[in-house]
Amino acid sequence: MKIIHLCGKVGVGKTTYAKKLVKEENAVYLNRDELVFKLFPNYPAQSKFHDEIEKTSNEYLVEKAVEIARAGATVILEGRNWFSHSRKEMRDFFTRLGIPFEMHFIDVHEEKRLKQLEKRNREIKSGKNKTAYFIDDGIFKKCEELFQRPKPDEIDVYIFEGVKS
Repeated sequence: MKIIHLCGKVGVGKTTYAKKLVKEENAVYLNRDELVFKLFPNYPAQSKFHDEIEKTSNEYLVEKAVEIARAGATVILEGRNWFSHSRKEMRDFFTRLGIPFEMHFIDVHEEKRLKQLEKRNREIKSGKNKTAYFIDDGIFKKCEELFQRPKPDEIDVYIFEGVKS
């Protein structure tokens, strides 16, 4: 049992990596975006209520992660912990509870990330992907401005272009 928290910029492939980990670790995958889309399909990322919905959803998923980990399963937790202080708070929280915690940082070359975002946006427009946000220029800029790249001492597992190091 452990918590594996995924971190990386929008479009790096966190969800793809998570689905691979679920099979390798026989784990439960908790994704904040999927939860938000399921419960609040009419609140786009630009909604004035979106930040509160995300905060509440994150809190719920952390509670569920504790419950699942205490039941003996590994949890893959994906959410928007873009700030160093929030990642530290999360690590400290699980550590205090005696639940092993790993932060996996997923990274790719910028060109590949932008191509992945374009593909994802096409899939969203076509209706093929219903659990991810369409990333327009405004959201992309906001995401870029908010993301704080983890320092080496925050990272337990570094994944670059799909390869662990």
